Amino acid sequence: MDPGSVATEPYIEEDTIKEPPEEDVDMNFWLESAEEGDKPTEAGSSCRISQPPSGEGTTPDMPMASSEEEYDDDPESYHSGDSDDYEMDHRPWLERTAVKRDIQDIYTVKGLFNPTLGQYRYRVVDRLGEGTFSSVYLAHDSLHNMHDNQYWTGNENTEDVRELYEEAGHQVALKKILVTSSPARVENELSILENLRGCRNVSPLVTAFRDEDQVVIVLPFHACDDFRYFYRLMDPPKIREYMTCLLRALKDIHGRGIIHRDVKPANFLFDYDSGHGVLVDFGLAERYQPPRKATCQHEPATRANLHGQRCKTADTAVIEQAVYDARKRSKAGEGKVGFRQEDSRPAVKTNRAGTRGFRAPEVLLKCPDQTVAIDVWSAGVILLSILSHKFPVFNSSDDVEALMEIAGLFGRSAMQRCSMLHNRTFISNVPTLDDPPESLASLILRLNPHLYTPHQPHPTQEEALDHILAIDAALDLCSKLLHTDSTKRLTAAQALRHRFLADQADDGPDELLDPTEGKCGLLHQWVDGQHQARFGDMWEDMRFGQGFPCSRDMLCPEHDHWQQRSGVNPLGAAWGATLNEEYYRHAGFHVDEEFEGWDDMGARDGRRT
Repeated sequence: MDPGSVATEPYIEEDTIKEPPEEDVDMNFWLESAEEGDKPTEAGSSCRISQPPSGEGTTPDMPMASSEEEYDDDPESYHSGDSDDYEMDHRPWLERTAVKRDIQDIYTVKGLFNPTLGQYRYRVVDRLGEGTFSSVYLAHDSLHNMHDNQYWTGNENTEDVRELYEEAGHQVALKKILVTSSPARVENELSILENLRGCRNVSPLVTAFRDEDQVVIVLPFHACDDFRYFYRLMDPPKIREYMTCLLRALKDIHGRGIIHRDVKPANFLFDYDSGHGVLVDFGLAERYQPPRKATCQHEPATRANLHGQRCKTADTAVIEQAVYDARKRSKAGEGKVGFRQEDSRPAVKTNRAGTRGFRAPEVLLKCPDQTVAIDVWSAGVILLSILSHKFPVFNSSDDVEALMEIAGLFGRSAMQRCSMLHNRTFISNVPTLDDPPESLASLILRLNPHLYTPHQPHPTQEEALDHILAIDAALDLCSKLLHTDSTKRLTAAQALRHRFLADQADDGPDELLDPTEGKCGLLHQWVDGQHQARFGDMWEDMRFGQGFPCSRDMLCPEHDHWQQRSGVNPLGAAWGATLNEEYYRHAGFHVDEEFEGWDDMGARDGRRT
């Protein structure tokens, strides 16, 4: 090697390989050859550590290939040749080795292989990303034409019968849940994804399969751009597209009583060219469960008021006195505001899940009754990043610093009122908290002085005026999404009707259907404000957001799941009908001979799995 040259990639000199490796060393990996773009170690030569002879260094789990061509077709090989089996041209050469090794672990999941057809259901070609609880891979749906995919693709199946076994090239994302995740967490995510079928701008669940402790979730693949590369380039029309898609997704999931809890740019896949975005990653999501009575100075959320509203409780007088005392302590001056070194009070335990910088004040204050308003705050933080050209806006190391960042933005008084709403007190002797920015808009303009400058090189007077009015509306929307009082924060539905987004078509239902308006509406009732649904001859209480159909001609998710588990149509079972016109009128489809006698309780219980 020339002493004056610099090696830009790792290499191995050919003459350094003196002896064959030990037998217990796994040699099923590859190094690049000169033909594949790597620099040769010496002029005119290349280096490759090839497979050991048959029977040496092999494992019974991985059969050896007899030729390079056989390696290319074997998904269990690490052959260096980048064939059509992978799509990793964007990766450095040596990085592909690690990714290929990671991909082979997915092929060990039994559900990925179809023993009847003798082929893999999905052909994994790349790794899209890694997270704390899962890894996501890009794959091709090999058996796409064999299934009815209209519910998640939106397109009718028109393939010829001869094309059923041909790979359609349809891309999907395989989400491999790490084995360290608790089973309850995985079950919760799958259940929520199943209930969110039909929600707009939400990535739908295709299917899932499990092999012992390994779970793989199949989702559609959505092309997207990195938020960090385009958020400073967005003009008002593009901001409208982004926020409309995001708020539309939040509106639909909030109507079903689901809190995402981790809304951030990385979990909202936005295609800059098409202007379409989808909300993904419901690993931290949860169902909102309203308490029986108010636990803070705000009422539990209802369907009419998703963010709750202020109220007075038996503890209101005590809280107000504590806030008054806290204000006096804050004015005591430096060195006179202290806290107990050993606090004997019981620790407050509540859900703090989320990403640093996007947590709402009520999450940082450990409010026991967190509503869907925490997702709206996160959406407001994203809009603040777009308008201020600063990402991330908040970058604290812990909850105390995060609260101080918000206090520096909105002031001491706003944080004290916010704390009282959640039965907390806010004490700080930092003097600058008494002089916050005049408004959120003034802070944004300080960070981005060119906000009102049109993006066009030579704008007309009308274009400049439209830009100024749009920015005014965007600033107003941002301030209303980032209200420290969660009960006064705009809901996602209200934000879509804001003047900044009002001209964007909110296609789809304006409001969620009532449970009584779906296909199974006769099986739902309200008793003293409690929603109940009938399954067979039993009435069961529904939780907040459950039992709401996606359309008038569909069963609600709960009745649809019951039908899949029992093999019994819920309408027919509830009506006790026989196979006559009454049944067809209420059931809506023909009963196969193997399900005749579905109205017999003993037979129905015997089919239950």
